[in-house]
Amino acid sequence: EKEIFLSVPLVAAVFGGRKLAVSPLKTLIEDDVVILRMFGATQQTGISHGLAPRINKMFSEVANKVNQNSSVLENYVPILEFVAWKYPRAWILLADLYEETDLDDRLLKSKSSISRYLEAPEDNLDAQEEAWEKLVLLCRQTDDHVGEAQALLEKSKLPDISFIQISDSANRLNALFKTTYAWDTIERQSFAKKMIEIMLQHSNEAKATDYSRIAWLFIHLKDPNAALYYARKGVTAQGYGRGLTKGRKVG
Repeated sequence: EKEIFLSVPLVAAVFGGRKLAVSPLKTLIEDDVVILRMFGATQQTGISHGLAPRINKMFSEVANKVNQNSSVLENYVPILEFVAWKYPRAWILLADLYEETDLDDRLLKSKSSISRYLEAPEDNLDAQEEAWEKLVLLCRQTDDHVGEAQALLEKSKLPDISFIQISDSANRLNALFKTTYAWDTIERQSFAKKMIEIMLQHSNEAKATDYSRIAWLFIHLKDPNAALYYARKGVTAQGYGRGLTKGRKVG
């Protein structure tokens, strides 16, 4: 993955140890070495596994310290963020780390870390799906309704996302429109239109439950004719949808 590993021969290590013993920078250098040791050493044969195992080890080491005292996390944030800028998936690990603390703003900081990951160029679709799902949950926990709606849409656009997950996102979006949050009409209609477009791209997979969710989206668009059309398609859909039995009303 175009990563650079530093090899330190034994002779060089011994020589460096002797120089360090009399160096006025010894204390500062030893502090840095503590961080380097968190990555752990590796053999030549381990290089093929890339940086991921080393970074996971580092975050695990920090997590052990944070579990004993959440306040120490701030001491490591600069180096953890530096690593994340070079290795984007580390933002997800940092988000997890924040969530495990008892800091008052832990959810907001976790959400910020996930957002930074999603802003980074990254072609791992599994990691992207995990990140969008985590952002959905964090927005829900922080009552960020618009943020959750946007995350639901973006997750539904992923190339390999299943239609079941897309339909569930549409269902959640319908539920959000019924919350006490004062949705702006244009804002709500924009989200509804985009979700309908995504749903209809997979209409060949739709069952009764899915058509019902499309109908509700049209209701939020104040388009009763389209809502009635898709509700009727749902009633006549083969299989009566997931979780429905023959004869039950669609809704």
